[in-house]
Amino acid sequence: MSQGKQRAWWAKEEAPAGPPAPRFRGVAYYRHSAKDRQENSVAIQQELVQKWARENGIEIIQEFADRGKSGLTAEGRDGFNDMLENWVKKRNDFDFVLCLDVSRWGRFQDIDLSATYCAECKKHGKQVIYTTLGMPRPDDPLYPVYVQFERFRAAQQSKELSVKVYHGCIKIAQQGFWAGGKPPFGMDRLLLDETRKRLHVLAYGQKKSISNQRVTLTLGPETEVVTVRRMFHEFIDLGYTMQRISPSETLRLPGFSRTLMDTAVAPSLEDRLGVAGPVGDALGVLGGLFGRVGQAVRHATGAQAGRFQGAERAPDTDGPLLGLLDGLREA
Repeated sequence: MSQGKQRAWWAKEEAPAGPPAPRFRGVAYYRHSAKDRQENSVAIQQELVQKWARENGIEIIQEFADRGKSGLTAEGRDGFNDMLENWVKKRNDFDFVLCLDVSRWGRFQDIDLSATYCAECKKHGKQVIYTTLGMPRPDDPLYPVYVQFERFRAAQQSKELSVKVYHGCIKIAQQGFWAGGKPPFGMDRLLLDETRKRLHVLAYGQKKSISNQRVTLTLGPETEVVTVRRMFHEFIDLGYTMQRISPSETLRLPGFSRTLMDTAVAPSLEDRLGVAGPVGDALGVLGGLFGRVGQAVRHATGAQAGRFQGAERAPDTDGPLLGLLDGLREA
């Protein structure tokens, strides 16, 4: 007979304990705000919420997700609104609404608004549970305090991030780079590497993939460049009216619109910048044609004229920009 440890023949082998059988039913909600670089966010939230539900005996009968949706408001969040209108308010076959944390529920700047949606669920017999905080205990008077603090923290983080992004865009623009968005008519976006060497022109929908790369503007399609040069020449040098500058073939160019034409021949900026004559008229054209580029030039001109006291200007900010615009205006 083997001397090793043996199980007695009369002892029953017990299977390892599994998760408790579901005693409740619930739905789950997931959200992420960025339209890129967060493709796994919903999957991660789903995994964590489902794990918590299994461990706490809750069967998830339906899941809702809003991908690439801001949490500042409920508008445009189809999953969130579908859950509230068609499940929370109309069905009585579940008990809980599960969400990973308060920020996924929403970063409402009015934290009472966030509480209102939770109260709406409670009014219809469903309890919102943030799985990172866990199931609230009936005898825990501080749980509402925890939730309210998390609502404040979620809203505050959104505010702080907005300020950082805003000032980041300002600094990039002050350094002479393109801060984002569709390039102006007559220009293309040019990608620069970490050492600011030219890489290639970005096609529509393309983005830079490395954070310390930069984007600037370069001359765009020849047909657009020729159109801009002709408009400058006819408006500034020849004094043509709007009707005479905008023939039908110009209006058929991609990216060109009557609205842009109307703005392009806007009145002189003499009253606003104190710049008279052809220079003021040219800046007026610039404001319509180039949007933020025109604003940058107006800012530079105003700073030189003493109209923007205390405005910060990075060294050599407007040199490349004005050179590019000179290239557009050259006959």
